[in-house]
Amino acid sequence: MAKHPRPFKMISDTDLNIYNQYGVEHSATALFKALFFKLPRIIKGMIKGGYPQPNPNVKLVPADFLINPMGKIEHVWYGRDTSDHMPMDQVNNFIKS
Repeated sequence: MAKHPRPFKMISDTDLNIYNQYGVEHSATALFKALFFKLPRIIKGMIKGGYPQPNPNVKLVPADFLINPMGKIEHVWYGRDTSDHMPMDQVNNFIKS
């Protein structure tokens, strides 16, 4: 986060308390899809010096939530694979509104 600041708050859910409330899934299939379809991007990142950190939740399918100032969830994105996140244009549009 320090290298790439965001114009919004991010919440880390290391104990998966929030994820479990919203039915986010663990999926070996989603992990293999990410590895298969995103392998060139993974290799490119490693060439630039980025290496994956140990992750006990490597099979966790991402879910992104945009929450308004009143605490209401406005947009939800459930990833299709383990590296799929909400498009930044959707996040930026939410911030501007």
